Amino acid sequence: MSEETQRAIELFIDKRMEGLESLKFSWFGGEPLVAKDVVLRLSRYAKQKCDEHGVKFQGGLTTNAYALDQALARELISLNQDFFQITLDGWKEAHDLLRQRADGRGTFDVIWQNLLGLKALDLKFEVCVRIHVRRDNIENLEILMREYAKEFFDDKRFRLDFQHLRNMGGDGGKTIENVVTLQELNQIEEN
Repeated sequence: MSEETQRAIELFIDKRMEGLESLKFSWFGGEPLVAKDVVLRLSRYAKQKCDEHGVKFQGGLTTNAYALDQALARELISLNQDFFQITLDGWKEAHDLLRQRADGRGTFDVIWQNLLGLKALDLKFEVCVRIHVRRDNIENLEILMREYAKEFFDDKRFRLDFQHLRNMGGDGGKTIENVVTLQELNQIEEN
């Protein structure tokens, strides 16, 4: 996001602040934490203005959580950006087949450690772990569920959301073949 765009958002917040009861940010698209300086800058600005005008400020991020270490999470939560939707594509092997860094290395281990780091925080936040269900990762999801239950079952800040991958348009959707139907997803969740 350019400096000009960031400043335009700040000016828009200034202009719209009067009369607002609440303001909510939803950081989404690509990976928002690649531009964490922008996320932090605009969140700080919005929180300050909301605090000055008695406006409720909240928000969150849809993120792969690769960069969401404890320090960054703590700062985001302090800025009322306290909802995190984090996507996993299975336990390590299945996830790393699809979610790789530019150098080809997997991302699962770092993401899992960041999830554990979030759990260790004594702060109020919510994490929705979105699990992508595909025909080729169903067995692997059993491993993920066992490990997830060991670590997060008793922590009410964490919840699961199972989603079947489907073509919702765009070039990426064209690569999804042999989808798990919603009916099949419901049966998988019951088991």
